[in-house]
Amino acid sequence: AMSETDSSPLAIPPYHLLRRRSSFTTPSTQSSCIVFVDLEGYSRNTDVTQRHVTRDFMETLRNILTFAYGKLPDRECVDEYVILPTGDGAAVCVLKPP
Repeated sequence: AMSETDSSPLAIPPYHLLRRRSSFTTPSTQSSCIVFVDLEGYSRNTDVTQRHVTRDFMETLRNILTFAYGKLPDRECVDEYVILPTGDGAAVCVLKPP
């Protein structure tokens, strides 16, 4: 049996010395809430109306979340919530409640 202090060039270091060091932290359990919002009757509108409804809806949703969190959404930092447009609505994943 080889010891950890064996200086032989063919010595294999113990397992705990072979493990890679990672700069990533261990993931922790996190609760979240996903809200799905559907715009009723969306597909019955003309293309132009759909674009206006979608624009107004997303603007309203961003304004509500900005008011609730006290800051504008940041694409670089999604610590609190994520808005995923679905075409005729959106899915909002709330990672941290306001």
